[in-house]
Amino acid sequence: MAQDGFAARGVGTLWRGFAAARGTAAWLKQFLTVSLSLLVVALAAGGYIFYRWEARSIQSQKYNEIAAIAQMKVDQILNWKHERLSDVHRFVESPSERSAVTAWIRDQTQTTLRDELRSRLVLEKDVGEYADVFVVGPDAGLLLSARAAPGPMNAAVRQSVEMAVATAGPVLGDFYRTGSGAAGIDAAEALRDPSGRVIAVFVLTSAASDFLDPMLQSWPTPSRSAETLLGRRDGGDVLVLNQLRHRPATALSMREPLSNTVLPAAQAVLGTTGLFFGRDYRGIEVLADLRGVPGTPWSMVTKVDTAEILSEVSFRAVAIWLVVTAMSLFVVAAAAYGYRTRQSTERKSATDVIRASETMLKESQRIAALGHYVFDVVAGTWSSSEGLDRVYGIDGGYPRTVEGWAGLVHPEHRADVLSHLTQHVLTQGLPFDLEYRVVRVCDGAIRWVHGVGALDKNLEGLPVRMFGTIQDVTERRQLEETLRVRNEELVRFIYTVSHDLKSPLVTIRTFLGFLEDDCRQNDPERVEKDIGFIRRAADKMADLLDDLLELSRVGRKASDPEEVSLQGWSAKRWTWWLDVSPSARWR
Repeated sequence: MAQDGFAARGVGTLWRGFAAARGTAAWLKQFLTVSLSLLVVALAAGGYIFYRWEARSIQSQKYNEIAAIAQMKVDQILNWKHERLSDVHRFVESPSERSAVTAWIRDQTQTTLRDELRSRLVLEKDVGEYADVFVVGPDAGLLLSARAAPGPMNAAVRQSVEMAVATAGPVLGDFYRTGSGAAGIDAAEALRDPSGRVIAVFVLTSAASDFLDPMLQSWPTPSRSAETLLGRRDGGDVLVLNQLRHRPATALSMREPLSNTVLPAAQAVLGTTGLFFGRDYRGIEVLADLRGVPGTPWSMVTKVDTAEILSEVSFRAVAIWLVVTAMSLFVVAAAAYGYRTRQSTERKSATDVIRASETMLKESQRIAALGHYVFDVVAGTWSSSEGLDRVYGIDGGYPRTVEGWAGLVHPEHRADVLSHLTQHVLTQGLPFDLEYRVVRVCDGAIRWVHGVGALDKNLEGLPVRMFGTIQDVTERRQLEETLRVRNEELVRFIYTVSHDLKSPLVTIRTFLGFLEDDCRQNDPERVEKDIGFIRRAADKMADLLDDLLELSRVGRKASDPEEVSLQGWSAKRWTWWLDVSPSARWR
């Protein structure tokens, strides 16, 4: 009640002050001052409330991002684990591998079989990108390795072998330090005879630096402090399994006590999951997501420094206070008006430029018989430009679905085009680039088109949209077909000409041989006859060359039509052939 009375007295005093000076310059000044003060207080209060809302929103958004990234990394680890187990199981279940190992273990003096088996281990190591692939006995004694100089069998490898012997199926061991100091992990499975007795154990060794460390250290969005830690419980400590971003040489060497309850890694190993605020091994406050890796003794901490998150919040706070300050100033109204005026002018100018560009684009597409489209892969629908509608001969009412597009494709090309879209583009992520025939809707005309397109993918790498163009290339295809026919005609013409030119040459070459014989025999009559044959063959070749030259001038000069007797030409040609034929010269 006392507070209400104080507020009422304050308002009354303020009103009496206005009333005493109403209409004067002093009253107006007081009115503007009080009004601006109340406006500033209201804006400040609203800005603070908005700031608190924005801070919580950013925090929630950041945590959702961290949680999504953490789940993605857990899925990647599980996929990696599944691949390792699948590889070792495939190797054990392979009939050829089983028979080769069984035969060699029975008689280890077979050097050829040993070398062949080792070649298979080397191939498995190279293809699977493993650090080593080896075979051990049930007692963990090394039998054969893909490496020429395998390292010693440490306790972790022996433990993996013991797990494989005791388990029906593939097993994944835990991380251990190899002889080179790097972190390694084994996938193993026992090879058993028909009675279930263990004959040998296959072991695939992976280096953590090949997959785990790069995957955990990567971050899909820019961040100066983001980090992922993978750990497991080791007595009363948390043992870090991977290389960390902010501290070198941490894999299997860095430990933190579980008693440090503000440490995210300790809480994760103790079973805490979800959102967690704490201090990491650097003593820096972090926002973390805690979760375990299913099917493993590992726990994951995905974290970002709180200062990085607050920097964005601070930026929002500065922006809010700048807006509050700007809105508190009366002169901003005039500046805003000028800005809006200028902005309106620029918008009009930009609109004119855009309209002109759209006109030029439409005209260019019309001239080039070209159109563009946007295909929504998720919804299975597409939108098109006016140029594309002209190419397909469709209007605005045509169903723009996958089935509608497939209905435009010529039936002979439909299966190939759909296969290209699904297998080549959507599955492999390659560009769409194909020429095919379509049947125009408006007039039923068959046209050749060239379609190109490129996919737009989301953060998970899945296709969501495809942008591309369709161009009518019917005229080009017709020109290509015409050129192909002309080339074939030219080839046939060259073959005919070469055949006709070769016949006189054969006659000349034949009678030159006869001429040499007749000259040696000093037979003038036969010499004269030989020369006659050679002369007629040369004249015939000259006529053919003249005819060929005359043919090359066709189209460059006008020729009057004339009648030619085909019967006389054929008889003359046949008579000449008999005259020059070498068979007429038999002796």
